[in-house]
Amino acid sequence: MPKNFPKELLLQYDLTKEEILVCSYYYKVPNATISQIYYLISQELNIKFDAVEEITYKLEDQGFLRKIEGNVDRWVCIAPYLGLFIDHTEDFINKIQKFKDEMLSTQSKQFEILSNIKNIKSKNITDIVEEIKDILADFSLFFLEKIDDACEIAERNEKKLAEIYNASVAISEFANLKTWQILGRGALIATIKDMISRSKSSITITLPTFAPEILQSISEFAYEKKTVNFIVNSYWDDNVYGEIVKKMEIFGNIKFQKLSQPGEYYASIKDTEEVILAPLTDSNEELVSLISTQQNYVRLVSQIILPMLNIRSPSIERMEIKKIKIRRPKFEKRSREKIHQEMDSIMDFKPKKKVSGGNSVLAFVSYAIKDSNSFRIGELVENLKFYDKIEDVLYCEKDTRDNFVEYMNKYVGECDVMILFCSPNALNSPFVEEEWMAALAMKKPIIPVFTKLEHIPPLLKARVGIQFDNFDFQKTLNELHALILKKTKINNE
Repeated sequence: MPKNFPKELLLQYDLTKEEILVCSYYYKVPNATISQIYYLISQELNIKFDAVEEITYKLEDQGFLRKIEGNVDRWVCIAPYLGLFIDHTEDFINKIQKFKDEMLSTQSKQFEILSNIKNIKSKNITDIVEEIKDILADFSLFFLEKIDDACEIAERNEKKLAEIYNASVAISEFANLKTWQILGRGALIATIKDMISRSKSSITITLPTFAPEILQSISEFAYEKKTVNFIVNSYWDDNVYGEIVKKMEIFGNIKFQKLSQPGEYYASIKDTEEVILAPLTDSNEELVSLISTQQNYVRLVSQIILPMLNIRSPSIERMEIKKIKIRRPKFEKRSREKIHQEMDSIMDFKPKKKVSGGNSVLAFVSYAIKDSNSFRIGELVENLKFYDKIEDVLYCEKDTRDNFVEYMNKYVGECDVMILFCSPNALNSPFVEEEWMAALAMKKPIIPVFTKLEHIPPLLKARVGIQFDNFDFQKTLNELHALILKKTKINNE
């Protein structure tokens, strides 16, 4: 969930966990489409597109989101304005209550003084009357002062609430904007995938280096949309992605152009009507992407930036590829599952594993089954296998055996390093505890992967680990790979 999101505010409205999560991503990515939010959330939660769509419309009806209509409908989160409204209203109520308490307290004191006056025999009638007048005058002045203070606070509160209201209403002006920005690599990748899904005639994508999730999305939609042309400018390692490039070009509507070296920016242009520009940064979290449907930006990318790129980066040499004819019955509506089955016979979308010289590493993953989605275990394992010097990565959900003890003894003993995913579920799992205790007894290197330090078992807190970053999954993979090589003392040169 994005940082600084007012989660507590939404809890009082009886929203579900999924609804709060959807709202939080709209808060993180202003002007987002439903597809963008779906791509982002699907990395964290197993959820269907229809569910995200239904939640979006529900949040809009309840006033948490505002729709920006256009060629593609987008939404912005207005929950922060609700928070400001509630905060100022509560502050006003608290101050009025304080005034009320002070008034009652002062009133009680004055009545107590008046009650004591009748018991004073030494004073004459004139003195008593004058004293009563003074008490009533003081009370009246105090009362009037408090009324003035209350009115002043009410006026300030009214002004603040008016400012909040005007600010929230002003969001509708976004509908007229044709250029906006998003933050983070995850949001950028989701936006590019969203553009791929909405392409009608052509889309050109420029990447510093290959992004497997983008290639996967292109391969899916290139098969479904044979009339759409996909052009990819990027740098890649032929040993890793060469076979994928050849297989994807079989579709006939995908063209690759190889950069002479890793690029310095992301760019995409869809149907000559929508563009993305994002210069590469050292931190994926600080990556700022500019998205625009303004024609000047579209012309800038299509007529200046991309032609310059093509001059500097000639097309890759075409390889002799035997075209595979894909037979598709006319007017037959196919499910995505059916398409995936047919694609499997054409291409196996996995990078070719590098052949490493010297030693390689066998890693064992220990985790609680309940954390499979939150830590993206399956995805992490499959990606990690294709890193240099990694022989294989074992994890119980895939490599489970009937006899757990026999399985643990065999594979924990054979592995070179254990990757321990730490969480409350893992702390309460006897199986996870047995696995890392066995590795500890065998003096195997253990790498804790955690979201919070307190989730690491006490005996392992001194071990060097990494913090899992769901918003920068690639960073987590890179750091984990580097630490594996360091722990196992494998030379990565």
